[in-house]
Amino acid sequence: MNSIGSSGAGAGSLGKPRFVGLARYGGSAVAREAKALVPSAATWLSGGRGSTVRAFDAVCGAVRDRDPFLTIEGAWIVRRLAPDCIKITVGRFPGKRNHRRLLRAMGWETANVHLRDHDRAALAADLARRPLRWLEEAVERMTRAALADWRAWKAHAPKAARGIRR
Repeated sequence: MNSIGSSGAGAGSLGKPRFVGLARYGGSAVAREAKALVPSAATWLSGGRGSTVRAFDAVCGAVRDRDPFLTIEGAWIVRRLAPDCIKITVGRFPGKRNHRRLLRAMGWETANVHLRDHDRAALAADLARRPLRWLEEAVERMTRAALADWRAWKAHAPKAARGIRR
């Protein structure tokens, strides 16, 4: 692999160090990103000391095939960068879009990351005990609670923040 450049890409997610390497391999350009690997925010919230390995375990244990270009090297996560590997920006979608279909796909992928063979029996048993539409009803309650919190915040927020509309 002949290096064609490397750069400090600046701050990665939430200010974690991030580096990008560019090279040519087999006549094609390739790009890789290395980011500092840190425990989940849930670990911090619970006051525990987290393991960065759990992130890799979740991805490798997903139902779908794992990305062969994703690796963990010490305290760094290394992954490919490609034009077709981007974050979803809903605001850039066409005006006519199917929100339910998008949310279902996002939920499906979230489940794939967390679903493992040894969890399937417990998951199936739990789902069998739940009433029909339990998830939709829980989402509706959560939405109402989040909107009530937002309205309370907006009523007491600084004047500049009150310009946010809903």
